[in-house]
Amino acid sequence: GHDIGDDALCHVARIMQKGCRDGDLLARWGGEEFAMAMSGNNALAAKKLAERLREGIESAPMALNNHEDGELRMTISIGGTEYRGGDTIESIFNRADAALYKAKHQGRNQVVFDEAG
Repeated sequence: GHDIGDDALCHVARIMQKGCRDGDLLARWGGEEFAMAMSGNNALAAKKLAERLREGIESAPMALNNHEDGELRMTISIGGTEYRGGDTIESIFNRADAALYKAKHQGRNQVVFDEAG
């Protein structure tokens, strides 16, 4: 239901926030998507951070009160890109969104960066 969905979003956000460095920006980007902006990282460093976040969420089930299973296990798919000269916010988000779609299409629970990033 909505209550568990809201709790799940908060659970994921807390795990992701712990993985952020000072200066990183994490925001909910509609529905169940999040956006993260990192400065001073190249694509390889960003991929490593994204993979740590993915693993952290996968390995940290959310406790469920009054539920027979007692916990909710979650996974995430992550799409990313790197800033390129002349980029706009829209072009960056379009590339990241395409990478996210590819991660979901390839089986979910994985990190995919756009081909140049």
